[in-house]
Amino acid sequence: MAFTIPNDRIFYACQAVLVIDRNTPTGNEDPDSTNSKYLTGVQSIGVNTNAPSSSLLDVGRFQQQFHYYDKQEIEINIDRVIDKDSDFFYKVSSSNYQSGYDTSHMFYKDNINVQGAEADSKCVKNYDITLIYGTDSLSRVGADRNNSSGASNPDRNQSLVVTYRNCLLTNISYTIGANGAVSESLTLITRFADYADTPIALTTFSSAQLPAADTGASSPGTPQSGDTVKGNDIKFRSPSDSRYTGGSLRRSGSSGFFSILPDEVELMFDLSNSLNDLKITGINSISIGFSIDYTEITDVGRWNGVHEQGLQNLWRYVNLPVAVTASFTGTARQAFPHDMSNGSSLFTQAADFSSSLGKPSPTATDWNRVDRPILITALKRVSDGGGTDRYFVWDLGEHNYLTDISTSGGDAGGGNVEVTMSYQNDFSEAVFAKHTSVIDLSSDYDGPY
Repeated sequence: MAFTIPNDRIFYACQAVLVIDRNTPTGNEDPDSTNSKYLTGVQSIGVNTNAPSSSLLDVGRFQQQFHYYDKQEIEINIDRVIDKDSDFFYKVSSSNYQSGYDTSHMFYKDNINVQGAEADSKCVKNYDITLIYGTDSLSRVGADRNNSSGASNPDRNQSLVVTYRNCLLTNISYTIGANGAVSESLTLITRFADYADTPIALTTFSSAQLPAADTGASSPGTPQSGDTVKGNDIKFRSPSDSRYTGGSLRRSGSSGFFSILPDEVELMFDLSNSLNDLKITGINSISIGFSIDYTEITDVGRWNGVHEQGLQNLWRYVNLPVAVTASFTGTARQAFPHDMSNGSSLFTQAADFSSSLGKPSPTATDWNRVDRPILITALKRVSDGGGTDRYFVWDLGEHNYLTDISTSGGDAGGGNVEVTMSYQNDFSEAVFAKHTSVIDLSSDYDGPY
């Protein structure tokens, strides 16, 4: 047994999550390695293990006694909030983000990538997810692990540890509401779980893997920041700032770097009024996300992905493109402005292809191109020395198109009418970064990727 006295339960205060990310096909690092980082803001984590199996038909009998198992699949679901001093789970490094479009794209070798192996030994992004279970008699995992006497709690330094190796990211989504913290939802898959045979001492983990331990009554350890990224941190364009400079989109103005919304969202929610130089849009929530499907190449004579856990992703590749979605929900203050040039027609028509308001002119040559920009920015003052402004950036590029408009509410119970406008891009453009500024990636795009 790991503990001298069994825990009464496992609950949120006695479990922790560590993460190692890599772009190499192999990796078998210990959870306490220097690359392992504590995942902050976790609200819930769930693990589902699926054991796919089949029975063999046998002529002459209906009771099928012969049975076999296929490759097991383990699914990990994590929900978390992001505080000002943490980062996105999947993110583009500052240096790659600064370098432009190619190095920021999800298929760049340092990001999601596309396949199991390349010439320079890079592969599809994978993660080691480690769950640490400590005693339920302390305020948090490892709080009292450096207590030299230990007489009061012999289990202060004990833990059960399980590591899910080489996990692939299959889904990531963000919900940005008018109230509360921005939420991040993750789904990962793997085939291998590494259970520690013996309890691991919590003192083997540094303060980077676990929050700082208590060193006495007067030193209760370093608390995490409760200043999360919230809906009111989203930067919208000030009324005094124009959206365009000449024919180019503006990403900055008098109030810093701001978000850019698609044309239809601007038409629906921006009625050009403000309060204290802040735009009033009525947008209640923004959702952003993408899902990744993988295909595994089979090889006669070899059961790829199970004979060696460290190479389980070597034969996998991403199904292209990755569809990136976004939706904007807001309180309606007007009916959606339809195509005024065509009476009562809907604003989308087959003849207009992708331009939801029709082609810009009868002689236009780019009228069939998807061209809606989506850029969401949030500004926070982080705790690095004297404090520095950092932008949390969700950049979905300028190749999004409208897929749906739905209306709800307005019932006799007193609810407001809400409109949701949904978008998608098939360019696999989804850049999540934390940086001192917002980079104009479109200026570096010469397509295709």
